[in-house]
Amino acid sequence: GVITAPVVSAVTRLRHGRSASVALRNATSSEVTGPVGMGEKTPHPTQKPEELLRKIVLASSNPGDLVADPFSGSGTSCVVAEQLGRRWMGCDSNANYNQWAIQRLNAVPQKPVSVWMELDRKTAARRESIR
Repeated sequence: GVITAPVVSAVTRLRHGRSASVALRNATSSEVTGPVGMGEKTPHPTQKPEELLRKIVLASSNPGDLVADPFSGSGTSCVVAEQLGRRWMGCDSNANYNQWAIQRLNAVPQKPVSVWMELDRKTAARRESIR
């Protein structure tokens, strides 16, 4: 995958991979404020839930396919693609958002797709129980 970000009037491309993701780490001084709620929340004003994006990615792609998000914001689509074994490419003009995306991508645990689906089922059941 690739995260594209403006850094000192140049476009920096970050190639997917745990060791390569350190390259853009110091691009901005903003950091994700820490886990809130499901541990996926960032300060991004319109962040989408991973659970929603997992449904979309599972329904519209196969393992190994490329998920491209030209307005990736805090990186939820890229994070979900990583979780589900898809290749990914994200881009945003806001360097802070790209930093948050990179931090989130570095923290993605490697789990089988079935584990992510079970997590979503449990989350939906919990949500139903409190309505």
